[in-house]
Amino acid sequence: MGFIEKMTILVLTILCILPASYAIIGQDSFHIIVNEDNVDKNYAEMLMKNYYSNKEIEVEDGNKLKVKETIIYNVPTATDSFEIKDSKSKLFVVFEKDDNDNRIRYKKVEYEENLETSDIGKEIIFLGKAYTILDYDKNSMLLGNKVKDVIVKDKDPQFEYGGYKIILEAMNENGDELIINISKNNESIDHPKIREKNYYKIKNSTISIYYNGTEKSGKYYYFYFEVYDALKLEDGEKFDINNDFKVFLDDKNIILRYDNPEELPENFELLNYKVSVENIDENNSIVYFNVKSTNNYEVEMDEDTKYFGNNIFAIKKDDEIKLYKDGKQYSKIIDYQGSKILLDDDVLKTNSDLILIGGPVSNKLTKEIENYLKIPIDNENPGKNRGVIQLIDKPYNQKYKILVLAGSDRNGTKACVLALIDGIYKNQETLMVELEDGDKVKVVE
Repeated sequence: MGFIEKMTILVLTILCILPASYAIIGQDSFHIIVNEDNVDKNYAEMLMKNYYSNKEIEVEDGNKLKVKETIIYNVPTATDSFEIKDSKSKLFVVFEKDDNDNRIRYKKVEYEENLETSDIGKEIIFLGKAYTILDYDKNSMLLGNKVKDVIVKDKDPQFEYGGYKIILEAMNENGDELIINISKNNESIDHPKIREKNYYKIKNSTISIYYNGTEKSGKYYYFYFEVYDALKLEDGEKFDINNDFKVFLDDKNIILRYDNPEELPENFELLNYKVSVENIDENNSIVYFNVKSTNNYEVEMDEDTKYFGNNIFAIKKDDEIKLYKDGKQYSKIIDYQGSKILLDDDVLKTNSDLILIGGPVSNKLTKEIENYLKIPIDNENPGKNRGVIQLIDKPYNQKYKILVLAGSDRNGTKACVLALIDGIYKNQETLMVELEDGDKVKVVE
């Protein structure tokens, strides 16, 4: 197995954060070494976010926490399928290898999530977003979050939201049923009846209207509505968010099945997942997939303390939230899975592989090993916007390797990092690359 293949499989080992380096320690582990005082630190973070599960937490409006959680799976499979499953969701993929072009063709892509409850009024998380269950039966489910209250006076019986105009046209004698006209861009798109204490989901939108009743005051009638950011799931029907999926409901389980998986490219993004093929081994018997699952959600806190793991705490007091990691306060925390402080000054002698980002001028460890480089790196060589990825034996322990990502300038170094992330680098001893417009990487022959 090559160096990068080994690296990507180490996602579950221990990640350590240093002032000037990032490190994975453990058997067959590696460190990412970079000067934190220049732009190369950003390139290290690009690598970390691409290869390691992480969680970004920040205080929003002083009263809520905004969380972005990325979980990365490195999946080797010797069969024609793989499954990624946690406590409440599952991604199931069936594929075949085309021996003619050594590419992957997909035959089935299915996502399943358990909502834990189907009780109306309860809050649940679906696809990483918090919703309230507004309505539920065995054939359909309406999820939503209220975004505004609306009062309509019969003198001007209409309101607008999200590009839609809702016009009240008629009311029955009891006032518990309305006929409304819904238009968009001055064109009528629907003409439904809506009953009191019922929801109406506007077709092909994420908007639902709840009619809360009417009352007469003086000579006018007043109509009360609630508007929701909503998602409707109907058994056997297309999925609101992505019409390429069909919905199947099984009690509290929601199953989303992709209609035409054979049309998907080898690397694809669907729902909250990004799936890519990392490698197919020489004997064509094992396929290595990289799968990223990203969830964005908000956390509302009471006056209390909440623990996010890895020594990260959020405390709310006097209507203000404060974030702490390792006892220090931050407004935003980016935490990599299993991170801790690593006390080891002599990194070159550690029993681990290294990735050095930056040339001899910007990275002191690259300076220490520059005589071992196969291609010298300085301000003139390999040239403007160019860099070289080099794989060498570790001088003090040749059981391990050093991968150097360095260029004549910052763009050259960035080209090396992007070549690694984008899979352009394939474990060659040296690879010269150049950064073109729009962060495009070109291999220099």
